[in-house]
Amino acid sequence: MKKLLSVIALGVAVLSTNVMAEDDDRVSEWYEAVNGRFLVKDMMGSDLYAQLYTTTQGEVRVGFPQYEPECDGFESNFYSGAPLRINNTIVKMSYQCMEEDVSIFYATTTACGQYIVNEFKRSKSVAVEGVIHDMDLMIFSAMNFTKLYNKQRRHNVGI
Repeated sequence: MKKLLSVIALGVAVLSTNVMAEDDDRVSEWYEAVNGRFLVKDMMGSDLYAQLYTTTQGEVRVGFPQYEPECDGFESNFYSGAPLRINNTIVKMSYQCMEEDVSIFYATTTACGQYIVNEFKRSKSVAVEGVIHDMDLMIFSAMNFTKLYNKQRRHNVGI
């Protein structure tokens, strides 16, 4: 019985380590997900991500996908959102439904969008927090960002 408990405990420890390693990878740097999206997970422990996306004008930007049960699928309408403080600068934000139960929070203006991209390019991490609502501080790694940003830009342009 003691041997069986040791094997079970070892199996749980290995499983926990594998899950933590996967989470560590998603937190420590930007990565390409199975669905082809480029993401990084919040280092503060929430289930929120930063994600690269391409605007209708072909610009690569950073957005913050979130659970939104009122989204039934993609909508071309967008809505004004609460501003965020990104590395201590207030940024105007908007959001729109991207797919069922998912909206993306993104910078409202081109200048704000470029500011966020530049912060990920020049920083080791980017801090994001709410200005109006009590939103927990999120910190996203900027490691590997420029490589994946450039990959998405090349994909948009083609050869």
